[in-house]
Amino acid sequence: TNEPPSNIPEVAEFIKKLAQFFKELDPSRPTTFASHRSVGDLALGYVDVISLNYYRGWYSEWGDINRGTEVMLKEVEQIHQMFPEKPIIITEFGADAYLGLHSDPPQMWSEEYQAEFIKSYIEALIKKNYIVGLHIWNFADFRTPQNPLRAILNRKGIYSRDRQPKISALIVSNLFRNIPTFIE
Repeated sequence: TNEPPSNIPEVAEFIKKLAQFFKELDPSRPTTFASHRSVGDLALGYVDVISLNYYRGWYSEWGDINRGTEVMLKEVEQIHQMFPEKPIIITEFGADAYLGLHSDPPQMWSEEYQAEFIKSYIEALIKKNYIVGLHIWNFADFRTPQNPLRAILNRKGIYSRDRQPKISALIVSNLFRNIPTFIE
């Protein structure tokens, strides 16, 4: 499931029962769920893989990528210390950007801010050997239901809805091109 209120004891207990149930069905498959409760999550110990959604520097620490990355890293490190035997995947991270909106210095909603945000997270997280995966949210902008907080689209894509690349697409390509792999 995605982002359950797993900071509530009853919800954490339900996740524990779900994880046990699925292990009985198929003990070979790892269990996980995507959490955005950070160190306040009460259910992380009940699954095999810890999956974390982080938007520090976007939904909190607004406009401050460095502070957002610093807080995120501190929290991820705390979680790793709590569960050192569990691999961690950052299942969501990113920032919205309007295609063609530019700002120097980078400001929220600009392509530059999104690119710097993603670059900061990737560069910080790939140094941690317990981080086994990163998933940028999202590949492309997508339509969302009407609400006063978002204008028609979720704009966290590194490509626009019609697949035009934003600056972050180039940054991501360059970053991952330079990461060593274990595949020969």
